[in-house]
Amino acid sequence: RRRLLIWAMISEIPFNLMVGGGPIYPFHQNVMFTFWIALLVLDRMERAKAKGGKLRWIAYGVWPWAGYLFGFLGFTDYYGYGVLMVISFALFRESKVLQFVIMAIINIFWMKGLGYPVDFLGREWFIPQQAFAMLALIPIWLYNGEQGPYNKTIRRVCYAFYPAHILILALIGMFVLNG
Repeated sequence: RRRLLIWAMISEIPFNLMVGGGPIYPFHQNVMFTFWIALLVLDRMERAKAKGGKLRWIAYGVWPWAGYLFGFLGFTDYYGYGVLMVISFALFRESKVLQFVIMAIINIFWMKGLGYPVDFLGREWFIPQQAFAMLALIPIWLYNGEQGPYNKTIRRVCYAFYPAHILILALIGMFVLNG
């Protein structure tokens, strides 16, 4: 959890440059903060599960919604929806049907937002932009569950990729697109 929080903080300045145009932008935090909140919630749920009894069911009913609220209040990427998405994939890792249904509900019906009008069979249909997130299920479901090559160098490169590529995109936006 600590490592994820550290990389979330490292990633924040490049992310702010990309979405806000400056090093400080308090109205949108990067997706690593979303993952960090979800990880905290999952940890609390695991602790309650270990204790058993009614506390487990209370924790399972309260903690995901607390994470959802923290995601919104913290302006994390994908807000509370992203936190719920991570939690649902952890809870329902064995059920592709539930993963599909929950992802559709969150991305198509709850998030809404931008969309694309498409003319099809003489009618105009509105496709929500977030509907395309459903395509992420393909590589997720193709994952065989086995860890690939792993060592400290690979781990660091994988963590560093996120802020590095965002910084590159921010610099392209600042210097190339804005002249």
